[in-house]
Amino acid sequence: MRRMPGYFHNFHCTGTDCRDNCCCVGWEIELDPATAEKYRRMEGELGERLRAAMYEEDGCICMGQTDGRCPFLDARNLCSIQQSLGADMLGEICREHPRYYAWFDGITEAGVGMCCEEAARLILSDPALDTFVTEDSREDNDCDYDPVVFDALFAARQTAFRLLQNRELPLGERLTLFLVFADGLQEYLDLDEPERMQQDIRQFSNEAYCRSMLDTLHARSRGDKNRTAHWRALLELVAGLDILDAAWKNRLEALSRDPDRLLCRCDAFAADAAPLAYAFEHGAVYYTYRYFLRAVFDGDLLAKAQLTVIAALILGICCMAEWEKTGTLTLEQIIAQAKTFSQEVEYSIENMDALAEASYQTAVFHTEGFVSMLLGE
Repeated sequence: MRRMPGYFHNFHCTGTDCRDNCCCVGWEIELDPATAEKYRRMEGELGERLRAAMYEEDGCICMGQTDGRCPFLDARNLCSIQQSLGADMLGEICREHPRYYAWFDGITEAGVGMCCEEAARLILSDPALDTFVTEDSREDNDCDYDPVVFDALFAARQTAFRLLQNRELPLGERLTLFLVFADGLQEYLDLDEPERMQQDIRQFSNEAYCRSMLDTLHARSRGDKNRTAHWRALLELVAGLDILDAAWKNRLEALSRDPDRLLCRCDAFAADAAPLAYAFEHGAVYYTYRYFLRAVFDGDLLAKAQLTVIAALILGICCMAEWEKTGTLTLEQIIAQAKTFSQEVEYSIENMDALAEASYQTAVFHTEGFVSMLLGE
């Protein structure tokens, strides 16, 4: 069986209309062994060009780039390999990008990655709630994990979706409940007691319990004198990652020097952003769908929940900076900022590892600090 967001089959590459060709520009393009072998055996001029462009690094075979671009992009930014030989001769990454897959026993979860501008537009643009569909497939996955843990995490993710999609609450409150929920679940994973997750699932499915929890968290947040320091630490951490876009890095560094300059205008921004709140919600659901269940393999649920929150916080403050500069907030601005975060952070193994490692550095990452940033008091 295969599960996917309702929009999955609506994705189509925009080809020459794509403005940044993220799949072919700036990133290493790794070739799967079968495709590399086809290219090695290919005859003619194209075969010679393919072999000349291939190189091996750390046991992986990659396609070299020319001036930061795949050498097989033509003047219209179309792939000359596909045009000459057909899509079947593309490497697996080139055929599938930006689609992604996660394999679990009996089911494969699929989606499209927000690093692609068209995928980001598809994910963020629909005002309706995200839905997920399943369809039959012939895949027979064999995974090594505890099925009890998987079932508990799957049920917990359904609760997480309900928390994030509760449009009766501001998104900051929804993300707060989501993070506190995940923090508690992490304790049960650490204790190897996944069956205890059910009690938290029941509690966080209760509206009165969530309202009481929020009242308590608001009171604590109002007493936090370190909110600015939390923001500064987060912005400095993200700016210190391996960032390719110098302009985005410079923006994060500038924001980290004086976050209060923008944060004091949160209420005005929230009012202007309210008609597009669904786009920020979709981003949170995207990261939760893509990463939450993967905790079944490494037991590290909290870092994955923190990624959802970090993506939302960075998207929010970067959109605030755009709003301050232009005097308005558009869906295209949100899409552009969400795509940039995905490209720079989500699609960098090194940066994702750095964030996961930072989740254990309590001076930077801790639930109370994130709650203070989310509630904004």
